[in-house]
Amino acid sequence: MEEFLAIHNQGAELRADSRDVAKVLGIDHESLLVDLDRHPRELEQLGHFRLEVGDGIKRPQGGGRQQKFAYLNFDQILYLLTITRATTQTREFRVRLILAFKRARQSLRPVDKILLSIPVVWQKTFKDDFYVALLRLYGDKFDASENKPSWVGVWTNKFIYEPIYGKLSDELKAKRAAYCASTGKDADWIKLHQFLEQHAKEELRDHITKITTLLQLAGGKMDFIESFAALFHGHTQLKFFLEDLDKDFGQH
Repeated sequence: MEEFLAIHNQGAELRADSRDVAKVLGIDHESLLVDLDRHPRELEQLGHFRLEVGDGIKRPQGGGRQQKFAYLNFDQILYLLTITRATTQTREFRVRLILAFKRARQSLRPVDKILLSIPVVWQKTFKDDFYVALLRLYGDKFDASENKPSWVGVWTNKFIYEPIYGKLSDELKAKRAAYCASTGKDADWIKLHQFLEQHAKEELRDHITKITTLLQLAGGKMDFIESFAALFHGHTQLKFFLEDLDKDFGQH
């Protein structure tokens, strides 16, 4: 069955893009945007509300105007319906909206409750001492003014994100890709951890602290890997972990 309205999770909360809402209502998004601009206080009372900036209408000669939009929760959409002129289409929309959100709630996976469709404002999460310890172990020195080696991202996925939740880095990359596709923003300027809800972000910080300590105490790469495997996989799984690491990580 064709999806009536694309619904995104913001942690356990469900939201829809105002541009998609306008389409299914059969109205111009600019008209809906007028209501968003006029009623920010009311919308904020019904849940977190902020206007995003995404790709707008492209001109044949190139360039184009950026467009404002918002991710709206169920109550905010219902409120907008109360101030929108009622038509047969909007009356039918109410019922379909309820069913769409109900289906989305039923299909939420456990991991969805820690993922965000809208990234939180960037805050420093990986401290310098983490990178100092990591690069020391691999025979390099950390310089905050320089770009980190490309392998650091692969390493971080393997030892930071994956132990928290299997394939978490893939889930976060998917969230970032969807957000960048919607807004036209550059993924290089948005960190994966910005798509984690607060509780999961706190767990991430605790995990980074543990890994930083292991890195600082390790006498070499193999020493760290053995300590990591013992802590998160158990000594009996060390052989299988090393085989998996060799496939995913190669020489690093």
